[in-house]
Amino acid sequence: MLASVEHLRSKYLQQSGRELASADATPRAPDEAVRLTRQAQWFLSAFSGITGHFQLRRHMLSASDWRREMTARFAVWNEITATATAA
Repeated sequence: MLASVEHLRSKYLQQSGRELASADATPRAPDEAVRLTRQAQWFLSAFSGITGHFQLRRHMLSASDWRREMTARFAVWNEITATATAA
């Protein structure tokens, strides 16, 4: 650093009196990596059951057909979850 220049430090980069380098990777224990993998698999298994309900093959539909299909799918979703559309 230059001695004649006043350098400002962001309060968001400091923690417990130390600066954190954003490029530094957070060290993780092997058991923590296993837990994160397990959590990701759990989320994906739950998410994969409903994702197909909302994902359409958009390249095969016109815009009006896509909107019509999504309206129908959200109506079914709202009926299942007992929610009303905020339109």
